Amino acid sequence: MTIWHKSMDPAKWGRYPVERQILMIGSEFAREENLLHTGLHTEVQQCYERAYELLDLCTTDPKWKPRTKELLRFREMLGELYLGIPAGDPRFMMMYRTLMS
Repeated sequence: MTIWHKSMDPAKWGRYPVERQILMIGSEFAREENLLHTGLHTEVQQCYERAYELLDLCTTDPKWKPRTKELLRFREMLGELYLGIPAGDPRFMMMYRTLMS
């Protein structure tokens, strides 16, 4: 898998508050939402890969330790999306709303 956030390491990621980390992951979901209906499947997959990368950085951040179970479950559901949920599937918006709430 390509490394998308080359300048982002666990130390730099850890300096961001949880709210900003969530917004950065959410921005990938917003990009995905805009691309899902265009048929640009490669670009959609790249958004998922970037979201994966940011979620993996969360697993190294001590601030997420009490929420590791939920974080990993969210990552698992992202995997289902990555494997090819069709455009318009309600699970995408459910995950996006869950992330942003």
